[in-house]
Amino acid sequence: MLPADEVALDNAIDSRALGAVWESRGPGRWTPTYHASLVEALAAGGGTQAFLRLVGPDGTFGAIVQYLSGQYRRARPNELRAGRVAYTYSPAAVDPVERIAFQSLADAVFGAARSVTKPHVVSHDGKPVRGYRIGAHASLWYLEHPWPDRILRDMSTLATYRLKAETGC
Repeated sequence: MLPADEVALDNAIDSRALGAVWESRGPGRWTPTYHASLVEALAAGGGTQAFLRLVGPDGTFGAIVQYLSGQYRRARPNELRAGRVAYTYSPAAVDPVERIAFQSLADAVFGAARSVTKPHVVSHDGKPVRGYRIGAHASLWYLEHPWPDRILRDMSTLATYRLKAETGC
């Protein structure tokens, strides 16, 4: 996702209505800071990642949803690396109220991510790559000068992808 895609994702997630707050952590051992938006949290934490946390009367609690930007790993200006939206959660370890609250949070975040991305990422032979989506702005950026001039990469440096629009699929 490009910064414009991150703004679109931020606008699609109403953290206040979800009872959540964005947390940023900088490089090294920083004390977390809390923000009303994804964009603010990314800016405060160096642009790498932000975490969405539930908020209760005693502060943040429970599992976290991570947004990892693909921008920070761009080795060259012509490359866009995969970011991710993810969480790790053990529902058996928490009470039912927290379980329901976190499930609602996770569903809303993943729904928002699907609403601002497209599933048009394919391997170089045109086969869809499951689990990979691309932001609308990132798609336009790539298609202005497609592969090999611009490269879509996995988080590793080895795997590269294309878009369905480019391959004619």
